[in-house]
Amino acid sequence: MANQKVIDKKQQIVDEVAKKMTESKSVVVAEYQGLTVEKIQTLRRNLRDEGCEMFVIKNNISRRAAESNGYKELMEDLSGPNSMIFSYEDQVSAAKVLYEFAKKNKKLKIKSGIVDGKFYEQEKIKEISALPNREGLLTMLAGQLLSPLRELAIGLYLLTEEDESEESEEAETKEEPKKETKVEVKEETKKETKAEPKAEAKAEKKVEAKADAKKEAKAEPKAKTKEEPKKEAKAKAEPKKETKEDKESK
Repeated sequence: MANQKVIDKKQQIVDEVAKKMTESKSVVVAEYQGLTVEKIQTLRRNLRDEGCEMFVIKNNISRRAAESNGYKELMEDLSGPNSMIFSYEDQVSAAKVLYEFAKKNKKLKIKSGIVDGKFYEQEKIKEISALPNREGLLTMLAGQLLSPLRELAIGLYLLTEEDESEESEEAETKEEPKKETKVEVKEETKKETKAEPKAEAKAEKKVEAKADAKKEAKAEPKAKTKEEPKKEAKAKAEPKKETKEDKESK
């Protein structure tokens, strides 16, 4: 009875590990020999932050769980002090965290793993670690989805700017003639007001000159008519003086 209970308990653990394998996006096997307890705790914390879990499981249980799911290739790497890392949110996070941690902790060794139900060797897991994680993929996807909208928004903005500039130019062209006509009218009125006194002064001078000329013309004949009869009467009254020639001829 005691042995049966132990067997049932082990089978229960195997079933739980097998269930985690099927529910996970990826499973990575890593050897942690040589790491301190503090560093293992740090690694666990880093994995938890990315939606992953790390378990130290006995190899015979891990092998039975892998065999029940059909991962016979994975069974070859389940020897030694191994840990199994389960990634629930995406296929990349577990491998990415492990390889980032291994850069500073050379004693951590990544062996192999399962991604989307397929077996991957150490080199393939390393390639997967270089891919962006779920958050990075969502950011890239959002960028791809938003780029057409961004271009559309930029295009609409440029069109509105062009329309506004054209409207402002038309408004300026309409306002400019009005300003010019007002200025021209003011200048013309100023010129006319300045020119009118000058023209009037010139006209008055011409009229005065004509009037003076007429007065002079009328005054000269009258003077002549009064003086001429007097001169003729004097000439008749006075005797002619004899010249020397007249005397000699006599």
